[in-house]
Amino acid sequence: MRFFVVDQGFVRTVMAFGKLVRLAPPGLHSCLSLWGLYQGPGDTVPTSEQIDPYDNETVFTSDGVKCSIDVMICFRISDPSRALFEVSDYRLAIKNLVQSVLRNECGKLPARTMLASRDQMAKNIQDSLCRDCDPWGIAIRLVEIKNIEMAIQQERRP
Repeated sequence: MRFFVVDQGFVRTVMAFGKLVRLAPPGLHSCLSLWGLYQGPGDTVPTSEQIDPYDNETVFTSDGVKCSIDVMICFRISDPSRALFEVSDYRLAIKNLVQSVLRNECGKLPARTMLASRDQMAKNIQDSLCRDCDPWGIAIRLVEIKNIEMAIQQERRP
């Protein structure tokens, strides 16, 4: 018998011969370990809400204005086994997904409209992220656009 502890706010996988046997909730747990060959504790996965800021994401609007956007994403892992086994690195996958969804949403709008409709744009980004992250067992709770900076080109005079 082998014992292990799972901290509050996490779950831990228990693996046997490379296959998921069960998820261990917080507390003291045991696994059957015949000389370390049968079961063993695997990765820990946070189940509490996580906040990832994505600063200085460069995008272009439909009228060609270069913008830098700061976005904050709040998410929670609703199914730890899918988050571990359906995607290789869920944090990197969410980051890449945020970048592409942000570019798509900003590319649809002209600069003035994008500044005026930040709430609607955040809602569209959240809907898209929820739909795309659901197969990975990740629930997106909140998308906030913190800041939008536009590159202003000044005319050069001869």
